[in-house]
Amino acid sequence: MTFKAAIKSCVITPPVGVFQGGYGFRKKHAIGIHDDLHARCVVFSDGTTHAALVSLDTVSVDKTIVAKVKELASNVVPIPPANIIIAAIHTHSGPGPGRTLKGFPKAYNLYNELLPFNIAGLIYWTFNELQDASIAIGKGESFVGHHRRTWDQASNYVDRELAVVKVCSGDGKDLRGVLFNIGCHAVKMNPDNIYFSADWPGYTMQALGKVLGESANMFIQAPCGNINPWNQPFDNPPSTFDDCRQLGEMVAGDVLSALGKTGTPVMGLDVRAGELDVTIPIETESIKTKVQVILLGDYLAIVGIPGEPFSKFGRMIKDAVKTKHCIVQELVNNELEDQDEVAYIPTREAYVARDAEHPTGGYEVGVSIPNVETGYIITEAAIKLANELLNKR
Repeated sequence: MTFKAAIKSCVITPPVGVFQGGYGFRKKHAIGIHDDLHARCVVFSDGTTHAALVSLDTVSVDKTIVAKVKELASNVVPIPPANIIIAAIHTHSGPGPGRTLKGFPKAYNLYNELLPFNIAGLIYWTFNELQDASIAIGKGESFVGHHRRTWDQASNYVDRELAVVKVCSGDGKDLRGVLFNIGCHAVKMNPDNIYFSADWPGYTMQALGKVLGESANMFIQAPCGNINPWNQPFDNPPSTFDDCRQLGEMVAGDVLSALGKTGTPVMGLDVRAGELDVTIPIETESIKTKVQVILLGDYLAIVGIPGEPFSKFGRMIKDAVKTKHCIVQELVNNELEDQDEVAYIPTREAYVARDAEHPTGGYEVGVSIPNVETGYIITEAAIKLANELLNKR
């Protein structure tokens, strides 16, 4: 069995004039580009089974765009839709849904029509660049984030584990790319920012590129529904790109430190992937969503879950999946601002937290699915899928 992998990226910056997402109270559309937005893709293959993970520098990913990408891609490469995970890094300085009343709505609509072709083309390109590969994983910590619900200590949990996946040549000698997984909202740039940007992850990518040279790098956003950057209060003070750079370069240093802790690259991994439908009851109705998993042997599980779960859920998944290593990607497949889809996913503790200034449980609870068990249902499904795929090896 020959394990292969490839990582590629392409620019997906929208036209200037398109409204930005993430903050509902912006007063202007984007007037410029601070740094380009990208789609990044990694494809894994064992010669029989192929799987792809795509990360977008957007605030969310519309389910209709996801469906179109999977349809387009699966027609030109032998990757079934269930084996394609598509997610967003959640930068609030990228384009977002429901923002077509200001700026240039026609440009936004045209952008969304073209975007699936860009992403599917990226998957096609990456698949055709597959080469013999091996991977090694290093672990470290990052203090980039803090529990932003400072009034609610009952749900104060921050998973600081930083996982770095080093993708190497088949003989393990040459670095091809780096995937890194940590959870922290990409929201250092506030509603006053009217320039497109990947926020602090963009600076991390720039810094890593300077050190690692030609290798490709990819950020996998872990569950961070309750996590903001450590220098970002929840009242959104005026933002600066200098503060944003500080965060990005801090994470780059953390990534490089963890990269130095990787062991000998593992070769000959088999690839398995799949998805599982999830039903979340809400009174007399229900919401349908999915979880997805890519397995690389029993060495690494990449778990994709919808919405913005609190940090604790990522830790629960990593602790229960029986591979040697596990990383979790949030914001998979769903448009967060559609009221019929999964949005914030708080813990049980957060759902019942109250004080004089937060009589209904705070912002995250207010825009969550009205079922306190939502996160636990999704977490259980993700663990079940990963371990069942592992047992079928």
